Amino acid sequence: MKTVILFLAVLMVSMPVVSADEGWILWTHQMWSEKEIDRWTPTGSAESLDECRVAAELGLANAARKFTGTAKVVHVGLSLTMHFASGERASILAVCLPARLDPREAK
Repeated sequence: MKTVILFLAVLMVSMPVVSADEGWILWTHQMWSEKEIDRWTPTGSAESLDECRVAAELGLANAARKFTGTAKVVHVGLSLTMHFASGERASILAVCLPARLDPREAK
């Protein structure tokens, strides 16, 4: 049986100094070690941190509903972990970052 995973969970990070016209990007960090998935994906944008958080919270709630019945869903704060009957586990975080920051860039 194929398992289709649409990742969207949320962890909000507020940055202390952000230009009012900079905007915010909602990033999801998808992790599923058994499938060798560990990636950051931009999943939305907003003009304000509050708008970004609202979008992230809605996405997390929708993702939790989608997995109910196919996996044990653990929703803690703004993160989501799915435990599958196969023993596999997938996790998702989402982070609102100022548009100038990209979590994929090397430090």
